Amino acid sequence: MSNQPIAKATLYVRDDLWAYSKAEVSNLTWKNFKQAQHLNALKFEFTERGKRKQDNHVIKSIPASAVVLEGWEHPTPPPKFSAPIKSVGYSVKENRFDVLDERWDVEFDAFLDSYIEKSNAKIILDLRTHNPMKTGIDTA
Repeated sequence: MSNQPIAKATLYVRDDLWAYSKAEVSNLTWKNFKQAQHLNALKFEFTERGKRKQDNHVIKSIPASAVVLEGWEHPTPPPKFSAPIKSVGYSVKENRFDVLDERWDVEFDAFLDSYIEKSNAKIILDLRTHNPMKTGIDTA
């Protein structure tokens, strides 16, 4: 549990089914709790950059994954969708990979590891191997 709020952080979270998203947040805290069959669900509480209202994000799905970096201005992860396919009067975006495809994780790991190596950004919390069905927290 993070008892002291983190003033500025970048939160990367794996969506329930596919790619990763990025949020620049302030006053970030997190805690573990039991929710239904999830012995080790994780709840992030924060205020998103540019907003006033506090928000939260609960991780209880498998695969569950989140990474918190210190500070803001870190890069956006690889996109969820391919370039739009345009036609007369409409355009369509397709997912780059299938739902729950392991390539989402492989691509994100390569993206983040490369960035960390080049920038020396500080990882505050790494939950890429977190399993909300087991007790305890797997952190870096």
